[in-house]
Amino acid sequence: MAEPLWTSEEMLAAMGGRLEGGAFACTGVSIDSRSLAPGDLFVALAAERDGHEFVAAALEKGAAAALVSQPGPGRRLIVDDTLKSLEKLGAAARDRAPDARRGAVTGSVGKTSLTQMIRAGLERAGVAHGSVKSFNNHIGVPLTLARMPRMTERAIFEIGMNHAGEIAPLVRLVRPQAVAITNVGPVHTENFHDGESGVAGAKAEIFEGLEPGGVAVLNADNRPGGRCGRLRLRPDLRRPAHRLSPGGRRRASHGRLPRPAHRHRASPDRRPLGPDEPGRASDAGSPGRGAG
Repeated sequence: MAEPLWTSEEMLAAMGGRLEGGAFACTGVSIDSRSLAPGDLFVALAAERDGHEFVAAALEKGAAAALVSQPGPGRRLIVDDTLKSLEKLGAAARDRAPDARRGAVTGSVGKTSLTQMIRAGLERAGVAHGSVKSFNNHIGVPLTLARMPRMTERAIFEIGMNHAGEIAPLVRLVRPQAVAITNVGPVHTENFHDGESGVAGAKAEIFEGLEPGGVAVLNADNRPGGRCGRLRLRPDLRRPAHRLSPGGRRRASHGRLPRPAHRHRASPDRRPLGPDEPGRASDAGSPGRGAG
């Protein structure tokens, strides 16, 4: 039998609320009744669809309980606001793994690819955890945290945004010891009166939750000044001895990085979408749709 991810007692301590139907333990956390596994906690979020409409289906599929804001049949943990409670559960998951090293990735292009590459490397080094698919918004980030096992040693989180002010609360929730900005480009510029400079300022919010003495990894091709002038480091961040550029224009300790043989524009992923994926609404809305 899988080790419980959470017990009802732990969740009550983290989120408050009241329990109906008796004590339980869950082995996962889900916001989508279609992809829910037996033993998961089903979180009924109210977004594009009201997740409370799917509580009965989730319990029928074997959910350990439902996190809800409405009473009803079945085992339920009732709170005032399920999204805020999910955030509290994520914070509790972070705090119960005090030795875990956490990283966060943002950027206009390449966030998901870099996050998954980092996760693959971390998994070779020990007990690792990280974002799945593009779970990078106000739902996806706390959901990823809430799913983090207590024995996690290293974790990586993807954080996206459409507007200014969206990254800051998410990175404060994660509290990473290292962050990376893949690049700053003309993505979501329609939401910023100053175009890419505004995008750079929004991406720089990732520094706001970085732990003191943390490490920031930046793309040297996005030089401070010009349209990226708002991409500023906090003065307390550790600065690397060298900076690397994908085009090889800057020196590193081991010489120049090779120039790519082929260059191409990033294009949207055209493969069919599955449950929980950006672009397809789950029971509670998307955990990462459209966040760049």
